[in-house]
Amino acid sequence: MPKKTNNSNSTNTQDLTSVLSIIVGLIILIWPNILAITVGLFLLITGILDLYRRNHSA
Repeated sequence: MPKKTNNSNSTNTQDLTSVLSIIVGLIILIWPNILAITVGLFLLITGILDLYRRNHSA
């Protein structure tokens, strides 16, 4: 048998990413509008946090 070079942490992260991708894909197929809402919220939160960090940095 070939020796595995990935450590278990990397494998666990890949497994988690795969499962999350399937779950999110199904949610988007069931409720397509949730994608637009999620992207909009992400952009708003990212923009607000970025502005806050720029104005309150040392």
